[in-house]
Amino acid sequence: MAKTTKSDILIPEIFTEAVQGAFAQKGVFKGSMLASLGVAVIDGSFGGGRDSIGNEVEVPYFGTLGDFEENLADGTAATPKKLQQTSEKATVTRDSLAFEVTRWGRNAKGGDAYQEAAAQVVKATMRAADKRCITAAAASGGLLKSVFSASAPALLNYDVLVDALALWGDENDDIAAMIVHSRVLADLYKLRDANGNPQLTVMPDGGLPRFMGIPVATSDRVPLTGSAMGSVTETGTTPPDIAFTTNTPLGAWDLKIKCVLGGAMGVAKIQFSLDGGVTYSGDILTAASIDLVDPNVDSLVGVNGKSGLTISYQNASANGDNVWTAKAQLKARSLLARKGALAFWFNQDALSLQTDNDILADSSIGAVHLYGAAIRYRRRPGGTKPGIVGIEHNVGGY
Repeated sequence: MAKTTKSDILIPEIFTEAVQGAFAQKGVFKGSMLASLGVAVIDGSFGGGRDSIGNEVEVPYFGTLGDFEENLADGTAATPKKLQQTSEKATVTRDSLAFEVTRWGRNAKGGDAYQEAAAQVVKATMRAADKRCITAAAASGGLLKSVFSASAPALLNYDVLVDALALWGDENDDIAAMIVHSRVLADLYKLRDANGNPQLTVMPDGGLPRFMGIPVATSDRVPLTGSAMGSVTETGTTPPDIAFTTNTPLGAWDLKIKCVLGGAMGVAKIQFSLDGGVTYSGDILTAASIDLVDPNVDSLVGVNGKSGLTISYQNASANGDNVWTAKAQLKARSLLARKGALAFWFNQDALSLQTDNDILADSSIGAVHLYGAAIRYRRRPGGTKPGIVGIEHNVGGY
């Protein structure tokens, strides 16, 4: 467990007050990417807590009145229709952020450190809500345009976007944004028209770039489901065989594993890099199954030290010149989103910093829990189709 020590910060009582004040601010979730774009409606009236985790709840919204009746004969009454509240089901989740502050840490720095730490907790909460909403948006069962190909890779481009927009028919107004992975944004920046002009428009006011007039937001929480690492290449003196047992990379990895201490399995140590050998993890002891997670705190490797990969390691001696390499083959599901397509229903009352004492370590433990339910509406309120179109495609340029 990571601990905030004397060289760090925080008197827990003052920190608690700072976090509670930050959460109490009106519109605390307005900093959420999806909320600020108008894609997700965020409501704090959910009453569920820890007993609701994993349960399905009904997320309310208003149904549609439908279309006008045509050419009613003179004297014929129109059929009354009522605007009724309906609901859809979503699963309750909990996202938690926990930390520990030692007694020595209580007498360390003060001042703006508390406001900074509180702001980081709030930002982490907003990121958790966005992640839940993006997961709901990209779930199977909605409108999907797929051009992914294992043999002849197809990237997101002008024609693919046109075909995806057509899935909405005539309900393609008030498009709020297209949400893409950062690697997909790099692909879009490289697109040129017949005259060599960029197809992605950079806004002079510093706003989101636009593609076909649609704002393009970036989030690496866009799922890469279906991505995989390519074949492993081994070099050096009789290297032990490795293979992937968990093989969904979290990014465009250029994987390089090197042996830093030779010997039998359980003695030999390796390090891994996800950028082709520029930045390496700390030492990892070999075993039959190895999660490629950097043991270093505050890692610069992968996604906070995580790769999304697990390897099986052959029971054989390694040598100091052993190197293993593989490259990711990415498949992304970019998202076209209309306003009000998603909802995140959370428990505002339960969103608070809780603290307690650990008498054995003479420290204080803190935790924040976000209880909520994210949903992609089956029909966008007031419409007949979902407000999300997924575009499944290859990713290039790495």
